[in-house]
Amino acid sequence: MTESQTQDALLQRLEEVHRQLQRRLITRWNAESPMMLTRPQANLLLHMEDRGPLSMSALTEFLGVTSGAATFMCDKLVEKGLIERARQAGDRRVVSLQLTGEGLRTTAAIRELKRTFGARLFDGVTEEELSAVDRVFRTALQNLTK
Repeated sequence: MTESQTQDALLQRLEEVHRQLQRRLITRWNAESPMMLTRPQANLLLHMEDRGPLSMSALTEFLGVTSGAATFMCDKLVEKGLIERARQAGDRRVVSLQLTGEGLRTTAAIRELKRTFGARLFDGVTEEELSAVDRVFRTALQNLTK
């Protein structure tokens, strides 16, 4: 097998493992998620907890989606009582989104679930091995931004 064929086979295996891992993570998450939140919804709540109230444009930028998709996601979180919309006093056209008390309680449950998932996912993997994976992913990310 040539070096190119070996690299192609390795990349194909990595893609397949990534696909299977994503599928299983989503299945587990959907089964155990607090309030039946999707992973993007959960990540948004954690981001809001870390950053405080956000404008819709900041939220759209964080999610990397259209304003329509961000509005749809926010509508679902408002329905669940996890976030609320508030108009800014200085400019009533500007809407800010913030966590409710229930949203804050839910972020604690999300963080605990993520810790549990991480422990399960990386059981038997050393810190050194995780650091190596981190370095590989960061290098790959840098390569894609060149």
